[in-house]
Amino acid sequence: IKVYRVAEPALSASGPAKDVTLSSVETFTFTYPDGAHNAESLMVDPKTADLFIVTKVSSGKSAVFRAAAPLASGVLQQVATLNFGTAPLSGGTLTTASDISPSGDLIAIRTYSSAFVWRRGAGMTVGVALAGQPCTIPQKSEPQGEAIAWSTDGASLYVASEGDPALWQVPVPGRASPSPSPSPSASPSRTASPSASAPAGPAVVRGLSTRVRWALGGALALGAALLVGLATWRFRVD
Repeated sequence: IKVYRVAEPALSASGPAKDVTLSSVETFTFTYPDGAHNAESLMVDPKTADLFIVTKVSSGKSAVFRAAAPLASGVLQQVATLNFGTAPLSGGTLTTASDISPSGDLIAIRTYSSAFVWRRGAGMTVGVALAGQPCTIPQKSEPQGEAIAWSTDGASLYVASEGDPALWQVPVPGRASPSPSPSPSASPSRTASPSASAPAGPAVVRGLSTRVRWALGGALALGAALLVGLATWRFRVD
C-alpha cells in the first residue's frame, strides 16, 4: 500500500469547501506482513506520530497494523486483533473509520452501524489500549456510516454517512476526567434529541474546525483512498 503525506493547506473553518492543489507530496510504501488486506480506517497517534491501519474483514476479525514514526517505507507491524460483531464489539463487522483524540487518550473505531471508544492511560501504547474494554457510542441511524472524527477539544465525536448530507455531533460525557480503565457504565452517550435549547445533544453541525472537516471529508471519499489528519499533516491510503 502507499501512504501519501502532504502539508495541510490553509483553509477557513467557516468558509465553503474548495479544491486545493497540493504540493511537496511524500510517498511511503508499506507491506502487510501476512498478505494483502482490505482497509478503510487509518489513524495517527498525536503522542508518537505512529500511523495505524485497521483492516476491514467480513468475519469481523480486524487486525490493527502500525508504522512507527518517523515514517519510512517498510513492513507494517501487527499490534492488535479486534473481533467486531461479537460482544463487547457487538453490531456490524465491517470497520469503516477510526481516529485518535487530539490528546491521544481516546481511540475511536466505527463500523457501518456501531462505534466504540477505548481509553488509553498514561504511557500506554495503542495496541495495549485496544486490548482493554471498549465503550459503546450510541449512533444516529445512518444509511452507510463511513466517517468518524474527534473534535479539536476531544469532547465530542463527529459522524457522517455516505449518501446522507447530515453531519452529527455526539458529545462524550465525562470527557473532562477520563479514566485509564473503561467500563460499560462509563460509555459515552447522547441525549434523546437535538434542539436549540439542548446544544449538548447530537445535532447537525456546520463550521467545523479544519482538522475535523479534512478528517471527515477524506473518510467519506473511501474506496480507493482515505484522508485522515494529524496536526499539520494529512495521510491517504491507496
